[in-house]
Amino acid sequence: MAIVDHDAAWTTGQRLARSFTRYYFVWLALFSIVIAAVGFVPEFARFMAGTFPIAWVLHIHSALMMAWLALFFAQAVLASTGRLALHQKLGTYGLVLGLPVWASMVFVEWRGKIVYPLDPDLSPEYDFDLRGMYTWAMFLIYFLGAAYCRRRAPAWHKRFMVFAAFMVLLPAQMRIDWLPRFQPRFWTDLLYLDACILLPMLAYDYSSAKRPHPATIAGASVLVGAQGILVLAWGTPWWRHLAYAFTVTLRSCF
Repeated sequence: MAIVDHDAAWTTGQRLARSFTRYYFVWLALFSIVIAAVGFVPEFARFMAGTFPIAWVLHIHSALMMAWLALFFAQAVLASTGRLALHQKLGTYGLVLGLPVWASMVFVEWRGKIVYPLDPDLSPEYDFDLRGMYTWAMFLIYFLGAAYCRRRAPAWHKRFMVFAAFMVLLPAQMRIDWLPRFQPRFWTDLLYLDACILLPMLAYDYSSAKRPHPATIAGASVLVGAQGILVLAWGTPWWRHLAYAFTVTLRSCF
């Protein structure tokens, strides 16, 4: 009986397509690092030039964010190259890293409410507290979902990790000034980030299974639901008053 070498029978295009699909999450991880670099490298360059002061505690936050993206990239490489035992071992450290990453996101938001002048009650500035809350809350949801599915459902795990990894990129994406935007600017940034997450995930799902994966649908549903809450709360007097009261209470503790 003749043995058919299917790999040899593939065209060059098929081999490239197979290789691209295999390393798809590596490319996504590299994409996330590029977004972070484009957004933050100009600020770090100004800091190094002495024209843009950055508090020392924010460097810790930056280091944690970079470690998170680096871990995302390393895990994608290990999974794509079949080194699953090392991937799972490193994932344990990822579970430990994820909580300080989340805590640092919350800390940065709350620090701003202490070090900057207090805005008056009902100020439109309190709407932007929703932005920070959205970012760290969504990161926590996806991170916990990825942790829960880690061994139970690997396909869900890796998709939730993509959502978690890209959620930390909102501040970087908002610093890319050359992107076209409409007003209010924040909503354009949300749409850009949604596109960076959902379009690649849907493309991967359709290329691998010809339909959206349930994890992608679940992650997108949470994303849209959270943004719906933002729309309902944005600009409302009750939210601005609640944020003002929280800020006053927080400042009184320091």
